[in-house]
Amino acid sequence: MLNGGKYELDVARSALGDIIPPSERQVSIQQIIEAVVKFYSVRLADLQSKKRHKSIALPRQVCMYFARQKTRYSLEEIGGYFGGRDHTTVMHAIRTITGQREKNQTFSAQLERIEAGLIPPQAQSA
Repeated sequence: MLNGGKYELDVARSALGDIIPPSERQVSIQQIIEAVVKFYSVRLADLQSKKRHKSIALPRQVCMYFARQKTRYSLEEIGGYFGGRDHTTVMHAIRTITGQREKNQTFSAQLERIEAGLIPPQAQSA
């Protein structure tokens, strides 16, 4: 109302910033990739390559899993970020990571650490 009835996205974000819990805030695929690359010590180029070695495939699947959980991108769009992979590859990654998370407490704890790194620092202190 202060702006003559015009709403701006930045104003809305700043007004709602304290209302939306950190766990529900949107993160970008780039933030997810950076957190996973850092955690697993892999290169971005490897995540986007055709390599299928487990040391690359697992971090790539973790990225796809978090991208689906934390963003509004479609399966096809997520696959496009990782070397043009098919939506069925993304579905397989999500099922694989979900299954491992349920079965393996150590892996689940690792995912929680990565997820904690996705929350912007200013959101953690709120």
